[in-house]
Amino acid sequence: MTFGQDMWTWGYKVADHETGHTFGLPDLYAFNGDLDQYVGGWDLMGRISGPAPSYFGWEAWKFG
Repeated sequence: MTFGQDMWTWGYKVADHETGHTFGLPDLYAFNGDLDQYVGGWDLMGRISGPAPSYFGWEAWKFG
């Protein structure tokens, strides 16, 4: 996988987000309109710069 300029902006969170995709997690942000309409910054698969950029409980459960 490649990170482009995102790695300079978001740091390790980009690797965590992209690794989530490797384990089957979908993006939880909208691709048009209000990008934060689903989970906002409360999940790492949503807005990465949010106040709680970690995985939701069901995602952590899925990881074991």
